[in-house]
Amino acid sequence: METVISIFETNEEMKRVRSVADLTKRTFTVDYHCPNLLIFHYSQKQRLANHQLVQQHHLYLQDKSSCVAAHTVRKLLTKKDNICLAYVSGGLLLQLLLVLTEELESKIYAFGARTDEQIQEIQAKIKLLGATEKRMKMKNFSNQSKI
Repeated sequence: METVISIFETNEEMKRVRSVADLTKRTFTVDYHCPNLLIFHYSQKQRLANHQLVQQHHLYLQDKSSCVAAHTVRKLLTKKDNICLAYVSGGLLLQLLLVLTEELESKIYAFGARTDEQIQEIQAKIKLLGATEKRMKMKNFSNQSKI
């Protein structure tokens, strides 16, 4: 995280501010609730989307509401607790959970992918992120036998 902050402060000549209330066009802040979430002024959205850190998958653009759930779950987990994610959607929540729980022994059971192709797409995104998928079990609900 410090490397990313340094890149924005040095290479991009942006300034880190204390709170969201202080944000202007060339500033950013670290979120109070989610310490690995940087918040930028809304006018920087397109510039950030084209930034090399985003293009190289070192930084992801995601709204805070998508991050709060993962951070909340992480704070409730003990070392060996497992996670059941009922709907993986595009995989961003799953990716964030994998990163936030890297040091734990927990497994993440992810459901909701509709096709094998969707599972492969999500697994490819996870590899790009550099997260380990050895703790992840992803299944298609439609392939599960009835209880």
